[in-house]
Amino acid sequence: MNIYEKIDGILDSLEIPFYSSMPEFAREPPDLFVAYNVYDKPAQFGDGDEIATRFFVTFSIFGKSQSQTYNLYETLKTLLKNGGFCRSGTLYISDNDFPKYFRISADYNIDL
Repeated sequence: MNIYEKIDGILDSLEIPFYSSMPEFAREPPDLFVAYNVYDKPAQFGDGDEIATRFFVTFSIFGKSQSQTYNLYETLKTLLKNGGFCRSGTLYISDNDFPKYFRISADYNIDL
């Protein structure tokens, strides 16, 4: 299973729209959605070769309701922990890209 399959499997269970990058909407965005970005770096080496990769993922949760956004974050936090991800920090933002939305951006990592 690759990193995108792992993340998408978790996000599918939320039954809300999600995107593997910051979306641009032709119309009004959904009331609640998640966007994520991934980067990686070597985590372990053996005999000069990379044998494990650490993936860093930022999940951005957008919602029109502050309580809905926070509740989704709490649910996602549990799902990610159960999926083997480690949380490294969370940022609560007023968003300029989507000014009518609340945004929570949470950073996670996992070694695969």
